[in-house]
This record gives sequence, structure tokens and C-alpha cells, in this order.
Amino acid sequence: MAFKPHHSSCNSPIPLKVFGALIFILIGIVFSLKNMNLLSGIDIWKYWPVLFIIFALMSMFYKQYIQSFIHLILGILLLSHNLGYISLKWSHVWPILLIILGVILLKHVLFYNKLKEEGKVEDDLTNMIKLEYFMGGGETKNSSQNFKGGSITTFMGGTKIDLRKARIKTRATIDIVAFWGGVELIVPRDWQIQVSARQFLGGVGDRTDNPIESERNNANDSFQSKPVLEISGTLMMGGVEIKN
Repeated sequence: MAFKPHHSSCNSPIPLKVFGALIFILIGIVFSLKNMNLLSGIDIWKYWPVLFIIFALMSMFYKQYIQSFIHLILGILLLSHNLGYISLKWSHVWPILLIILGVILLKHVLFYNKLKEEGKVEDDLTNMIKLEYFMGGGETKNSSQNFKGGSITTFMGGTKIDLRKARIKTRATIDIVAFWGGVELIVPRDWQIQVSARQFLGGVGDRTDNPIESERNNANDSFQSKPVLEISGTLMMGGVEIKN
């Protein structure tokens, strides 16, 4: 399970690490009580879906409502199944997964159309990328000197994108939807990377040479002038790797 708050929540009074620490403490206390026979007769493994519900509350705190909804539904369904309230079969699960995937894809389309209305997306894809892969993949390059971002959709597929010769004037956003898929981005060394993508059983690996977020506050002013590439979207059982 991967969870990453939106970058706008960095000023939150409760850091993500605090949530993580509290979860570890809670799990440790429960298993300690179990070892001391204070929870005898209780099969604590039946309650592991509670973690999904906790993740849902965390996502809601960081205003990631779609991710919160997915975690909450999964938590309630799995917990109800484990406690014997419902009998959950694969035939019951896959339609729900299709609904979730449909909502994610619809949100992706609406986001792209919004950028187009705001003039941040142009029909000429010279300065942008727009890739869609269904059970397939490919490799591509973009050397635009005014790169503006774009969108990538992979469904059981993958792609590799070389942006080393591209240039960003100030900021660009790539909106990625990866469902059982992967995206590899190769970027110039002077680009800053910001991640706001919602991640469910997936993740983003930033292997670039730029300082990590916690070190940026201590960096000099010249770092602030570097171009920014933001990775947004939704990763569901998929991943993104960014490197130089």
C-alpha cells in the first residue's frame, strides 16, 4: 500500500510521518496485547482491512477524496467479509473494480479538457505528449524547447519517454493514469520533480539528482529558479520511475 499526500498539503499541521508512526505504534500495541493473552479468543488477522479504513481517513485529511473513497469501500467490504456479514466472491469484486477504473479515467479526461479550456493544452502536440496504451507499450522522445507536459494512460501496458533534450520555461504537468502499467521518464538534471499523483497499490520512484523535498527548504535561491515537472494523476497497481 502506497500513500503520498498532495504537495499542497506540505503545510499540514500533522505530517504524514506522524500518521505512519501512530499506525506502527497501534499495530505494535495490538500484537503485544495478543502475545500477553489479553486478546485471547480474538482473531486479530480478521481485522487487517481496518488499515484500509485508516488510509481512507488519512487520504481525506489530505483532501484526496477519490483515494479516500476507494480505500474506504475496500476496507468496509473486506472487513465485512472477514467478520462473516457478507460473502465476497470474485464475481462481486470485478464489477466494483471496473466502476473505480471508469471513475479514474473519467476524471483524467475532465482534467485534460479543463487544461485545454485554460489554454494550457494545445492541439499541436509538438510541445506536449499524449500517449494511450492498452495492453501494449512503446518508447518515445520529445525535444521541445517549450515543453508543456501532457497526459499518459496505460492499461496493462508501459512506456518509456526520453525528455533529456526537452526544456521547460517555468512549469509543466504530466497527468498519468496507470492501471497495471508502468511509465519511465528520463528528464534533464536541472528539472525539479513534484509528485501529486494519487497512489493505490502503486508508487512513484524519483531517482533524479535534485535534492529531496525535505532538503529544498535549505537549498539556495538558485534552486527555486529551476523548471518544475509535476507528476499528477492516479496510479492503481502501477508505477512511475523518474531518472536522469
